[in-house]
Amino acid sequence: MSKPQSKRHSSGVAPTKPQARAAWVARLAPPALASLTILLGVIALAPSPEPGPAIVLIAQDQPEEKPGSVECVVTRRDGKEITGIFVDQNADRVVVRVSGVRTVIPRVQIQRVEFLAPVEDRYEALRATIADNDTEGLLYLAEWLRQRERYELALKEVNTALRVEPYNEQGKSMRSWLEQQIKLENRERTDRGGASIPAVKRNRGSAFPMLSRDEINLLRVYEIDLDNPPRLLIGRDVIERFMSDYAQSELIPVTRDGRESFLRLPPARILEIMFRLQAREYYPDVRVMGDPESMRQFKRNVHATWLNNACASARCHGGENAGRLWLQNKNINSDATTYTNFLILDRFRLPDGTPMINWDEPARSPLLQMALPRNSSLTPHPDVGRGPGSRGWRQVFRTTEDRRFAQAVAWIDSMYRPRPNYQIDYTPPVPSGARERGEQPDTPIDR
Repeated sequence: MSKPQSKRHSSGVAPTKPQARAAWVARLAPPALASLTILLGVIALAPSPEPGPAIVLIAQDQPEEKPGSVECVVTRRDGKEITGIFVDQNADRVVVRVSGVRTVIPRVQIQRVEFLAPVEDRYEALRATIADNDTEGLLYLAEWLRQRERYELALKEVNTALRVEPYNEQGKSMRSWLEQQIKLENRERTDRGGASIPAVKRNRGSAFPMLSRDEINLLRVYEIDLDNPPRLLIGRDVIERFMSDYAQSELIPVTRDGRESFLRLPPARILEIMFRLQAREYYPDVRVMGDPESMRQFKRNVHATWLNNACASARCHGGENAGRLWLQNKNINSDATTYTNFLILDRFRLPDGTPMINWDEPARSPLLQMALPRNSSLTPHPDVGRGPGSRGWRQVFRTTEDRRFAQAVAWIDSMYRPRPNYQIDYTPPVPSGARERGEQPDTPIDR
């Protein structure tokens, strides 16, 4: 049984054992050889007869596949062949994605471009040569599909292999990777149109909507101090996609060794590069395993002390009879309560449009000034008389020299500047008293 001679006929599989690969690829020889024109389906564009740059156009009979999924082979004038997923082209260059990395090839270096038959056609022909109990062949095929970004098909073949050998380590590892990649792609279909994370379905049975874990994580990402970060986790697949999407940036290495070194960078350094490139679509993929220092200060010195005890009590801004500002006072030490209340304060505006928190001059923040005695406050708290079940308003700080006042100023000073737009779709609750007066929550400004 002879093996096809063309490199392109045998380069579709990347197994770990060369001998096993040779045996597997040999299955493409007769009697399967008659189907090679379908299997490989090369559409060649003739090289330019002149020594100048070849102006290569996509043939009208280029295989029709979803955008960014057509596989091609670019032959350079020095004879080197580059196989990858076709991305884009113009009069100056051709762009392909090779192993997830965006690769730009100048036209002056190109001799010809060849488009291969649709991956699905070649997959079907390859699959017909593999028995359902051939674990090794199925996993090689799955890897072939993975390299061509056909993750659903690859997962199907991996699952078939694992039904035969449930404890196959290579298969289990590949299945885990593919499942995570498919989840990320499904999320990106929602994310990529904008930088915000997918809309959250909040508990309709609750009058007080709370931030989700993913929204809390995203807020943490925005507030990280890169000089003192909490523990961060960024998956290898996330980093590879990030390098591919931003390959044209000078901050992304272009060599194989450089990319491998990039993968080994500390997560905080990779996040810093994401920040520099404003790659906001990747922020949700960074998992923050603790509170940033600024949010630790808010939780410890503001939220768990005077904010909840004085402002978010049931008799004040923590109940249905609150004014326009309503804070959560249940499970006050939970992340959900802490971060939800912070976001409400961050977005709240007084009737004249003044922000509750003055990020430029923290000590002048209405949040703090309204907690001072009225006769010494720049923004006195509205007069709230005593009523049934209410003791009325009470000051929190005696003066601006109060230790808790100073801690609150230090917290505001510690928050990230310039202030970010968290890209969180959250509408604060409206207390029943405000609803009866026809008042609505403030519309967050676009920062």
